[in-house]
Amino acid sequence: RKFQLSAAFLEAVFIPEDLSGSNVSFELSVGNFGNTFDESVPQTTSTTQPVHPVPYGKSFYYLPWGQSKPCVNVTCHFEDIEDRINALNLVISTCDRLEKNIGRIRHMHQAQAGTREIARAFIDLLDQLMKDLDAKHRKVPEPSRKNPIVTKLDFKIHDIRKNEIKSILESVQDLRKSATDLMEALAQVDAFLARLRALAIEGQNSFPDVFISMLSGKKRVAYARVPAHHIMYAHDKDTDTKWIDASGKNCGRPQTVYLKWPPKNDGTPPNHQVACQLTVSLWLGLEQRSNDWLRCQDEGEISVFAETYENEVNYGFGWGTKGLFIPHFSDNAGKVSLEKENFFPPGGWTWDDDWFLSPELSTSTAPDAGKTVYIEDIFEYQHRIAGTQWSTAIPTWGNVRGDKLPGGHSDVKLAKGWAWKDAQWTMDKGRVCDEAGFQYTLDPSLATYVPIEKTYHLWRRRRWTRTRMRTAVGSDVKKKQEADEEHERDGWEYSHSFSGTFRIYKQLFDKCRHRRWHRKVVAVKGSDVDSPTFYFPDPDEGGAGHQETPRMFMRFKEPHRFQLRVYLYQARNIRSADSTGLSDPYCRVFFSRHCAKSVILKETIMPTWDQTIIIDNIDLHGDLKLIADSPPDLVIELFDEDIVGKDEFLGRCIVKPYIRLEPRHPPPKLDWYPIKYFGKDAGEILAAFHLLVCEGNELPFAPERKDDEKNSHLFRVPHDIRPRMQSMRVEALCWGVRDLKRLQLLSVDKPFVAITVGGEQLKTAPIAKMKKCPNYDKPLLVFTSVQLPHEELYMPPLSIQVFDNRAFGRTPLAGTHIVLDMKQYKRDRFQYEPPREMVLVGHSRRPVAVVIEIPEVAVEGAAPPNGQAGGGTVISNPAVDVDGGGNAADTASVRSIKKGKKVDEEERRALFVDWWSKYYASVEAEDQVFDDYLEKYQDLITMYDDTLEKKFGGFNDFVDTFFLFRGKGQRDEEEEQNQAVGKFKGIFCIYPLPEDQSEVPPLVLANIPSSKEQKVIVRIYVIKGTELQSQDPGGKNDPYLRIYMGNERLVNDKSNYIPNTVDPIFGKMFEVKASLPVEHQLKIQVMDWDLLSADDLIGETIIDLEDRFLTKDRATCGLARSYCVDGTNAWRDTSRPVEILNDVCKRRGILPPEYDGDARCKVADREYELFAEDDLVAPEDELGELKERLALKVLHNFDLVPEHIETRPLYNPLRPSLPCGNLQMWVDIFSESGPKPRAPVNINPRRPEEYELRVIIYNVEEIPLDDESITGEAMSDIYLKGWFQESDDKKHKTDVHYRSLSGEGNFNWRWILPFNYIPAEKKMVIKKRESFFSWDKTEIRRAPTLVVQVWDNDLFSLDDYLGDIELDLIKMPQPAKTSKKCKPEQLEPPDMSSGGILSKLKNLRKLEFVSLFETKSLRGWWPITGVDEDGNRVPAGKVEMELEILRKEETEEKPAGEARDDPNTNPTLSPPNRPQTSFLWFTSPWKVFKFIIWRRFRKVIIIALITAVIAALIGLLIYATPGYTVRKIFGFAFS
Repeated sequence: RKFQLSAAFLEAVFIPEDLSGSNVSFELSVGNFGNTFDESVPQTTSTTQPVHPVPYGKSFYYLPWGQSKPCVNVTCHFEDIEDRINALNLVISTCDRLEKNIGRIRHMHQAQAGTREIARAFIDLLDQLMKDLDAKHRKVPEPSRKNPIVTKLDFKIHDIRKNEIKSILESVQDLRKSATDLMEALAQVDAFLARLRALAIEGQNSFPDVFISMLSGKKRVAYARVPAHHIMYAHDKDTDTKWIDASGKNCGRPQTVYLKWPPKNDGTPPNHQVACQLTVSLWLGLEQRSNDWLRCQDEGEISVFAETYENEVNYGFGWGTKGLFIPHFSDNAGKVSLEKENFFPPGGWTWDDDWFLSPELSTSTAPDAGKTVYIEDIFEYQHRIAGTQWSTAIPTWGNVRGDKLPGGHSDVKLAKGWAWKDAQWTMDKGRVCDEAGFQYTLDPSLATYVPIEKTYHLWRRRRWTRTRMRTAVGSDVKKKQEADEEHERDGWEYSHSFSGTFRIYKQLFDKCRHRRWHRKVVAVKGSDVDSPTFYFPDPDEGGAGHQETPRMFMRFKEPHRFQLRVYLYQARNIRSADSTGLSDPYCRVFFSRHCAKSVILKETIMPTWDQTIIIDNIDLHGDLKLIADSPPDLVIELFDEDIVGKDEFLGRCIVKPYIRLEPRHPPPKLDWYPIKYFGKDAGEILAAFHLLVCEGNELPFAPERKDDEKNSHLFRVPHDIRPRMQSMRVEALCWGVRDLKRLQLLSVDKPFVAITVGGEQLKTAPIAKMKKCPNYDKPLLVFTSVQLPHEELYMPPLSIQVFDNRAFGRTPLAGTHIVLDMKQYKRDRFQYEPPREMVLVGHSRRPVAVVIEIPEVAVEGAAPPNGQAGGGTVISNPAVDVDGGGNAADTASVRSIKKGKKVDEEERRALFVDWWSKYYASVEAEDQVFDDYLEKYQDLITMYDDTLEKKFGGFNDFVDTFFLFRGKGQRDEEEEQNQAVGKFKGIFCIYPLPEDQSEVPPLVLANIPSSKEQKVIVRIYVIKGTELQSQDPGGKNDPYLRIYMGNERLVNDKSNYIPNTVDPIFGKMFEVKASLPVEHQLKIQVMDWDLLSADDLIGETIIDLEDRFLTKDRATCGLARSYCVDGTNAWRDTSRPVEILNDVCKRRGILPPEYDGDARCKVADREYELFAEDDLVAPEDELGELKERLALKVLHNFDLVPEHIETRPLYNPLRPSLPCGNLQMWVDIFSESGPKPRAPVNINPRRPEEYELRVIIYNVEEIPLDDESITGEAMSDIYLKGWFQESDDKKHKTDVHYRSLSGEGNFNWRWILPFNYIPAEKKMVIKKRESFFSWDKTEIRRAPTLVVQVWDNDLFSLDDYLGDIELDLIKMPQPAKTSKKCKPEQLEPPDMSSGGILSKLKNLRKLEFVSLFETKSLRGWWPITGVDEDGNRVPAGKVEMELEILRKEETEEKPAGEARDDPNTNPTLSPPNRPQTSFLWFTSPWKVFKFIIWRRFRKVIIIALITAVIAALIGLLIYATPGYTVRKIFGFAFS
């Protein structure tokens, strides 16, 4: 359908000086429509008239459109998706209104408004939201199936929106009834807003965005992009008017658009200047409803004009067309001929008047427009003939343009509203000239002057100046009187060429001039009006001709006049532009065509201007109500004053001024507005902006002026707007500074701190020696009375500046920090809260009833002394001497074996309980065994998934850590640690003072500990690393640990690297000594070991030991759940619970505990008592005294650090924001001046024990017969293989039972399989190389699984697999006693889905599992399974085996040999009694004949032999018969 895009350009300001040299115009386009460079679309009035920018002082340029605002129209054709856009705008309008109301309530909450006022506003918010949702829910039209562009997605989106809006409406109604807490209710409203925003998406929005392009000449230099649905018009069919909620939020309304520069690809830095601030009214809708666009312009009249320019030249013969090389009448560029007589009205249009002159306003603007101070100049000219002396030229005086001033200085007249600032004219010698102020040239028409005199120079001049200043503010358009009369008479504008800049005044070398003619056209009533386009035929026959679009203007009668008052109070956290980390900031305020500047403040990034800037005579065009509803943007730009070079840009703030049309209205309130620097946060400014209507209203009195003489001309912020002040005391605890970087190539040795708040400053004394102790001897600074705002919203920032006290009185700035949020340190009174109930994470995972089953008698050796358990080796740090560091379980078991005692099941379970059992129970590891621990203890470790600092607020209850910065740039909160040049440790306390000075409260921070040096012992427990970033090509690491205290490396555990893993289990404890606060920073690095190259840093984590040592949360040693004097959970703190409780009460201002016996006490008006269930946390013989356990129970109700393991992320300095893995660890800190620490906890990884599995293969049966003999008999040559699953050790084999004809095999063969096993984890430890190129073996832990396979031996081919069985030694199926009872059901779980209860129980009894480590040995029959062609498991025989588990010590007592080798004992194996048919055929020919050939073919052989004998006899008979016959015959004859 046919759409119309209309725009009225109301104002264009902020045009940079770079674009002031050529005419500027604006182009409006949507898609290809309106693109003046695209000839494939019809030409429309899409561009404004080119106008030359004029300056406003030195600040910016603007386009002087005056009261005739250019308008454009673009006709376009697009798919009609009006219904989609309307539905989208309905949701967007609801979201915008809701977001605005939420912001208002949050602002009221921050400003500490009354509870009733906030509640009333919140109820209004909910009522408005329900009204919007209900109205929109009923009014959204359903997609019509008759519309050809409607798709299934439209129906789906409509249903989703309808159902979701209905659901939100019901939730809002429920919230309206049940809301009690404001913040919780606001959180729910935020969720409603998020759900509505999710609906404000239209995936089928095919309407392109609208582009506004700024053209300088014929080149696009800047652009702005406006979404089409923001300006789309919606028509309400019920009322036949504009549907406000469904129309775009900016449809037909003035909006401020900021044009952007096109992106650069040459690497140059972005330009901070705005390309243009454009105030424009946009409208987009169907052309048939374009009258609504006219209705939006209440005060403006839209007019259409034909336009042409008359051109003339002057080459010394007078002005005329002689020598004119462009058309006499043409367009603005002089390229297209536009004769007056060739203009004909378009169809539906007619002429309204004759041609008339219409001069451009830009040509009549004086150079002093917008300036309050202007330097007037005049030039003195001298002339000479070659070879003669200089003489006075005629005329002697002229201006810079070369115009003659015969009267000299007297010809320079003051304009109205100006006064001379200088008494006399002075010669200007500050420019490029000689000592006498002259500049020289050959010919003044060349306009090239040089400061050095040459013999061929014939002309010279010097400049005289006199400064004038404005006394009354008038219009910016100042016309010279003579030029005005001439311009109004003939309208000519002059230039040196037609491509140059035209002016209303003629200069000496101007050769060209032109003037503009307009003729108005109007639409014929009652006719179909098309876009007014003039068609000009080609003068050459057959030419295509060209089209010319007219000019459209919106003419306003009179503007509305306003006064702007900018209440500029202060700013905070602005960018630092100087190398010291500070700035010299000032503000420039831009509004409409006006600009003002604030006072400049020196060396601060939290300036307090306290200044009111008043801008008078602001003219705005348009409807007054519309201006009040949507005023133009006010722009504040912050700059840093630099003595050399241009002032540096610090950021920009864009706001809407406060405007009310009522005669009496409350003044605006100060608020914080964000400052942006290239889209990033660059601070905030506290200000208010009041736009006052000057028409018929009395303006309020001007604020009082400042008291100081230097700024006595400046106004202060009025009392009814500025924050309400009150007297407050500020206590600053300056504890010390840390990690200061070098300053001016020298180290910072004697720093002192200056604290500034509320305009007052206090300083500490310098530190005597930074390297010895970086704390201050007298750290407390007290501001006895400071005037600070009562409202927390206006609380000013606090400045922390650290200086270095150097020789010769120099105090360079070493670093600074601005504390923005002072609300956190403000309090009405200071006191600690009493202890409260706290649910300790991880201490209630197991019911107490299970603990009752713990045996009462403790087993000898069950718990190692001093809390050490597991590991098998001493603590890894050689510097630590741990008493009894060996594995208690190993020692106990060896001792029992040597005494010949049998270790029963209960004792074995007790031996498996160590610290790792406690750890796995705490993390609930699925692949670990910790049931034995839970049967004995309830203590669990609190596992934190983050650092301890984040869980306890950074331990900043005593002192905060503030990062110090130095140099230019903005502080990035995410990168502040990398940008910092040091750290300041301190804390602040702000509280109001009573009106009665005699009731001044005592200091809050008076009772502070000593800041002297503290010697401590630090124990670092590193459990494991997780998800370490890979450093090796294979995706693995070889990690090890390094520990630094400050810059000194104390531990390098390189020799104990763990190969080929990204989740290493370190299990290391390192004990080091440190001196606080010098060595306050503990750094733990995880390194990757490399064989040939340098080791790589995987990541590191840094812990501030001083914060943990000083915090009231007591982070020195985690508080255990129970007080045990022995066993795995033995108390490891140097102080007992009673001592800790007394100390906590003292530090928190609570009275000491009152004990009533050993089982009851009272703390902070609350009673505590030990109960029976408190005795079930551990075995009775391990628990300590009742009083200590009671004190520990009380301590659990304080928010103290429990026994824990924290997860610290690792970071690499090369990628500081990217985590490189995690480290599970904890740190204990003990003072050297206190009791000697107990033995450390043994967290060494569990070491495997050496075991031996003896497998005796006796017989197999029912093995599949896989081969056929030469005689066709089914047979198999059976042998067995055995090994541990995933082990690289050799595979054991039996001998071969040849020629098994029945599937039976006899072996009597022993395998001896040694392996390493961890009883506590029930895992076998396997070490193997991952590849041929692996340098180290990788350790893996798996369940001990024995694999036994049955094979058929083949002599000339690969052996055939027949079947196997896998036996988990921890959970083995019970063997059958006889072969007949051996069935596959021994390995498969029973089918519990069918059958009765008795049959299910019967099936369940068939499947019994035992642990070989408990039974020690098993003998019987197990089924063997194979795989059929479909991959299913099928029975494949039975095997009779005997399995026996022996520890290494037991193997020496019960020796045995492999197979049947010596020593063939335990038990003695005799050779198997195999049938005579079992042999290898080619080694026993006779057995082959006897047992294979003869047994199979004996009848055939006998028959064959008989037949052969008979055949031989017959053959002999046949052979002998002839001879015998002859012999008989002849013998008879001879005889």
